[in-house]
Amino acid sequence: MNGEIVNLNIKLITIGFTLLNTVVLFWIMKRFLFKPVNDFMANRKERILADIQYARNLNMEAEHRLEEYTSKLSSIKDERNKIISDGRIKGEELFNRMKQDAETERVRLIQNAENEKGLMMKNGREELKREVAVLSMGIAEKIIKKEMDEALHKRLIDEAIEDF
Repeated sequence: MNGEIVNLNIKLITIGFTLLNTVVLFWIMKRFLFKPVNDFMANRKERILADIQYARNLNMEAEHRLEEYTSKLSSIKDERNKIISDGRIKGEELFNRMKQDAETERVRLIQNAENEKGLMMKNGREELKREVAVLSMGIAEKIIKKEMDEALHKRLIDEAIEDF
């Protein structure tokens, strides 16, 4: 039985030393390892939370810029549409003004052509009358030279002078 007690004592001593070693190891780990690990974990947690907050801030800023750019884009589109509309209106006004100016110029050119035609016709008639008068005088002179004597010639001149 003694052998059994010794054997049990050894087992109890081994268990006791194991427990003591565990406590000492735990104390050493707590003293030298737990605090740095806890500090590392706390720092890591703070960095992760800071990174998450930074990401949220970036996301909010991106959303804000997106809204701002969307608003600017909308106002640019509105401005573009207004410029296009104004351009169309001004183009139509310019077209109408040019059309009206062209019509006025056309009427003026037609009137000038009519006036010039009338003047040319008048000048042509007068020129024709002069030429007819010259031809008539030439023909009359030839006829008179053949048939007229001096007494008839004098009498015709005197009648022409009296008519004026």
